[in-house]
Amino acid sequence: MQASLRPRHYHLLSDGELQLLLPVFSVLRDRRASLLDEFFKRYIAHFGSQASLGWRDFSDLYGRDLDAMSKHLSDCDMEDFAAEVRALGHVMCERGVPFAEVISSLHLLEESLATVLGPAVARGELSSRIFQIFDKLSHCRIIVLASAFFTGQATDAALRMRNLTGSDEAGKQALHFSSLVGKSVAMQRLTGQLASAASSPTGAVLLVGESGTGKELAARALHERSRGSKRPFVAVNCAALPRDLIESELFGHRRGAYTGAQSEYGGLVRAASGGTLFLDEITEMAIEVQAKLLRVLEERSVRPVGADGEVSVDVRFIASTNRDPQKAVAAGLLREDLYYRISAFRVDLPPLRERRDDLPLLVLHFAELLHARGLRAISGIDPSALRALSTYSWPGNVRELRNAIDFALTIGTGSTLRREDLPPHVLRGADPSAVIEPSSTVSPPAASPEPESASSSEIIPTMEESERELIRRALAATGGNKLQAARMLGISRHRLYDSLRRFGLEQ
Repeated sequence: MQASLRPRHYHLLSDGELQLLLPVFSVLRDRRASLLDEFFKRYIAHFGSQASLGWRDFSDLYGRDLDAMSKHLSDCDMEDFAAEVRALGHVMCERGVPFAEVISSLHLLEESLATVLGPAVARGELSSRIFQIFDKLSHCRIIVLASAFFTGQATDAALRMRNLTGSDEAGKQALHFSSLVGKSVAMQRLTGQLASAASSPTGAVLLVGESGTGKELAARALHERSRGSKRPFVAVNCAALPRDLIESELFGHRRGAYTGAQSEYGGLVRAASGGTLFLDEITEMAIEVQAKLLRVLEERSVRPVGADGEVSVDVRFIASTNRDPQKAVAAGLLREDLYYRISAFRVDLPPLRERRDDLPLLVLHFAELLHARGLRAISGIDPSALRALSTYSWPGNVRELRNAIDFALTIGTGSTLRREDLPPHVLRGADPSAVIEPSSTVSPPAASPEPESASSSEIIPTMEESERELIRRALAATGGNKLQAARMLGISRHRLYDSLRRFGLEQ
């Protein structure tokens, strides 16, 4: 009993106090919408026009935060909850939200909780002590948020300074996280989680996402930002390795261990020594090999096939699957104990349909890569082509988009990506009645297009479109900070607000 009362969580909160909060999380799940509404109302009342987040971003970021609180703390799992809080801190830092605003928002959340939960306390359904415990929980969150926020602040500040001076290279970096490209809320959340996972020296990571979402790119990005970035990154496709050889391939073998073992082989685990081993589609690995992999994870050593002893290893394990891991466990495709061991830090990759804002960036990114391999260069995307790309469902996700751009650059001509260049299946699946904004006509930010002939003059934006796009880019470059955006554009803050209202860009 004494152990449960000891404040072991950041020297502030005990397991016993977390237990007292369990009835609260049920109430929070039921009243999530009311709590978010009350929270946002107080947030806007407090910060007014200086608020960094509009309703959509606010509800997405803090809604996920509330869900993580209910999910992880209901299991008294402070470690996973802290990982989600760190991810939130990284996203807030990358978006340029002032730290004072982040901390003030936590206090506004406490006030909102008191308003929403007050009636339940008055009826005796909840103890009045919960608010004291939530105050302790808020201080724990501040500790984690501050650590995540200031870890990335130095790099982020340097990047923003280069953005303010108009550096094209800095603009590219702002849209890239290693090889991952995007600036949507979904991608900001993803990069925040990867940055948090990278800061953990040896913890296993499970990447969950549909085929084509870029799980190997995410694994490489995590490796490149971890302490073992100078050491090997070894990727293993578990579905491609023969079932009778996968144990030998992973753990190595002694000479003569089986027919055909002509020499000693160290195995892929030892090949990744000091670095990262990426196990792609781990649910395709034989169950008996999964049992041996679990032992490697727990003991940090491998026993080569045919060997008498074990060899110590220092490897970070990243696994991925395109299945729902819990359903895979239920179906007998993934050992339950291995699932819990590799999902110490779970990262869900968003499908392309949930990050359509990134489509123009991804198209131009792939066009640049493919041009380097000999395909034609483009200097912009025709609005009708962007409309087709934006209204297609992309079941194959980013991989399918890359193939579509490869097709378009191969068969098309000219310096603009046109609708008729796109693959027929994309055009058939697109919504021809969809409407896109004029500013969706996109050209590469760092490119210097060659003069176009008179026949292509229809893609030249109007002055109003150019002004709107400049404002959008300034806001993107400053992470949504309106004051810095106004300074970058050389206009007053009031003029910027007028333009935001005129173009419908307030949020």
